[in-house]
Amino acid sequence: MQDIPNTMKIELTEGCNLRCGMCGIQGIRESAGGPYKFMTVKVAERIASQMEEAGWTSKLEFAMRGEPLMNENAADIIKVFREYLPPAHIMLTSNSLPLLKGKGVAENVAALFNAGLNVLALDSYEASLKAIKQVRRYGVQSNSIELFDYTDGENKASPYTRVKANVKRIFIMQDMEKAVLAGAKVGTKIGSNHAGVGMPPLKEPLTARCARPFREMAIYHDGSVALCCNDWRGKYMCGDILKEEIEEIWNGPVIDAARIHLYHRARNFAPCDVCSNTSFRVGLLPDKLGKKDMSKVSKASKAIVREVGSAPYHTEPVKREWE
Repeated sequence: MQDIPNTMKIELTEGCNLRCGMCGIQGIRESAGGPYKFMTVKVAERIASQMEEAGWTSKLEFAMRGEPLMNENAADIIKVFREYLPPAHIMLTSNSLPLLKGKGVAENVAALFNAGLNVLALDSYEASLKAIKQVRRYGVQSNSIELFDYTDGENKASPYTRVKANVKRIFIMQDMEKAVLAGAKVGTKIGSNHAGVGMPPLKEPLTARCARPFREMAIYHDGSVALCCNDWRGKYMCGDILKEEIEEIWNGPVIDAARIHLYHRARNFAPCDVCSNTSFRVGLLPDKLGKKDMSKVSKASKAIVREVGSAPYHTEPVKREWE
């Protein structure tokens, strides 16, 4: 049995209102905007209820392959997870632009926190600065929200640190597009190439272990489970939350075969063979204490990763210039 995931990566929206230069959205969308695909409250309830039944205490992060706040039911979905999982750490990452719609920034932010959100992390893209300014003002004026601004050069806290259910925090993050693209120019790795979809694929697979499938579960808007959040096109799909139990998927043969290969540094299957992601604390794999062991790569595990990795993409690809 694999330890429960430290984090659940959950996709409220497939599709984004922006088109950043380093992002995998370019590998599944011709241009910025729709057609959007949204997670429904029903799908969210299926995930949350299964987590409750399984006794999972994972952190929840809403982001993945699109702008989560384009989903008009975002606050309702947050409320569902809070009701089923009262102690959970719930985080949402946004480019902030949807906060300008409707009743405006103050009421939209308040609605998210009233629904049960703990952490609102906002990337400071050029297009987002108007909304960011209003959010910053709202955070400064609020008596119940802690505001952390990474744009001043001081990292005072981390949005990923677990907090109690009643804690409310806003993080103004840096411009990730500028940071990633600037780093790529000088050979400094920041972020991931989204398995060769956001930025060019690796010519040779890395020989480093990857911890993501050991510590995170990535669920698309429709309830399907990908190997990890970097698999933007859904090349290696592990199950469907609407058809299977969450624990069956997490401890199933498909994801376990990938773990065996990644544990033994055999990143020779799609999409891991072209992915630039590296992980921290890989010495603690496969469990959180690093005391368990995993079977060797076998004919059976090779057959599984080959079969799954050769299946059609879950999401229709848009070819990049290097493909």
